[in-house]
Amino acid sequence: MHDGATLTAIMTVNGTAEPAIAVNGKEHVITGRNRMGATHATPTLKGRLIETIFKKDGKTVGRRTFALSADGKVLTTVTDATTPDGQKIEWTVVFDK
Repeated sequence: MHDGATLTAIMTVNGTAEPAIAVNGKEHVITGRNRMGATHATPTLKGRLIETIFKKDGKTVGRRTFALSADGKVLTTVTDATTPDGQKIEWTVVFDK
């Protein structure tokens, strides 16, 4: 959803859609469970790329990017993070339209 200078990511869980986070370059508190144990996120929009930095106790614990192809048909998300127990996690997901 786009409202002026803010893009809001919507997440659907068990059939219920709810705003996940506003993509506006500002730090936001994260609610709910996440594998990184992050408490804050700062998502920014750069052209066809959304980049989010996740933090816990002021330290960066992960990064996630969402990149949309020029033709708008492929969305690639890359996550690189560290879990609260110190385990390094990395994954890439590619969505084709």
